[in-house]
Amino acid sequence: MSHDDRLWKIRSALFQVPATRLVEEFRAALTSHFGVLGVEVLLADYRNTTLRPVDSPVPKPATVPVDGSAQGRVFAAQEPLRPSPDRLLLPLTSRGSRLGVVELRLPPGADPQPIDDLIAAIGVCAEALELADRETDHFTRARRHRRMTVAAEIQWDLLPPTSFARDEFALAARLEPAYAVNGDCFDWSADGDLLTVTVTNGMGHGVPAALLTALTLGALRNARRSGADLSEQAGQANDAVHARYGGKEFTETLLLEIDMRSGVLRAVDAGSPLLLHYPADADRRPGVLAERMTLAQQLPLGMFPGTAYAVQEFRLRRGDRLVAISDGLNTATSPAGERFGERMLDRVLRATRRLSAAETVRSLIRELVTYHASDDLSDDAVAICVDWTGA
Repeated sequence: MSHDDRLWKIRSALFQVPATRLVEEFRAALTSHFGVLGVEVLLADYRNTTLRPVDSPVPKPATVPVDGSAQGRVFAAQEPLRPSPDRLLLPLTSRGSRLGVVELRLPPGADPQPIDDLIAAIGVCAEALELADRETDHFTRARRHRRMTVAAEIQWDLLPPTSFARDEFALAARLEPAYAVNGDCFDWSADGDLLTVTVTNGMGHGVPAALLTALTLGALRNARRSGADLSEQAGQANDAVHARYGGKEFTETLLLEIDMRSGVLRAVDAGSPLLLHYPADADRRPGVLAERMTLAQQLPLGMFPGTAYAVQEFRLRRGDRLVAISDGLNTATSPAGERFGERMLDRVLRATRRLSAAETVRSLIRELVTYHASDDLSDDAVAICVDWTGA
């Protein structure tokens, strides 16, 4: 059977089976078409710190930590690994969105099928899994290691995928505390030749903060999808929030837009999120790596009706990196009261400059939690990284 015929059969089977039987059907397809003896599908949890088995054929399968495990190396590096003759680990990824890892058990003494064929088959599974996730809570439950707050439930349902890649850019974002987040949020959209990214911090805590952020994000999306430019998006969202809250509550928001044809970056700073720029040649400039972009401070969204927002423009070069962080990350403190933004931020981002965007934000949040000495951060934290690879 040809490669294309085999992929077509696998795709046909996975996209026709009920969502809750997807992994079972995928396991059967790989056994039938590739001769593997076993298939384990591991999904990354919401914090990207553990890989959790879903529909495992093994009784009481173990959860695997991302840091310090072979499976975690595959998830982080997005490269295949054969840790032993009878085991093959492959990333489970769809369009740059890192879902988890697939572990294959091979027949004794047998070489695996061409690795590209297996990767293609697992890519089909990843696409089917993303679609199936809209139809059932089955995979959502599998990814969680504890119950979420209602506010966090609202926030996560608002979010786009936490990572994505195409020829012009790679993007990744993280949100903490993942199971108890309040009003921080991020959004992005790659529409034709424009990449739009927003980081939003709704004031307050709990469900009220989540609802305020939901309204802001909905208004921004409505304006963007109606063809509004960046300034109009900010203005329309501002008026929508003010109409509901009368200026008593507001959201601090950073809006970014990259023209993928020209590399022009447009920005509206309506609040506190911090934007860092890492030039492509920073590694060749001793002592200089991070450049805090000078953005005109403008009113947060929702304070006064009819506020006009000015757009600033910058030019990106191939290899540049942008990192946006919310105030909760920049001002987080150690038990001794020292701010993360002052003591650790540049150090961590310098150490991760050569890592992927996804690993950069994962490392940043991991170091933040370690510095804070608790998973329960005192304030929400968002980190989003965009690597510009050029038109």
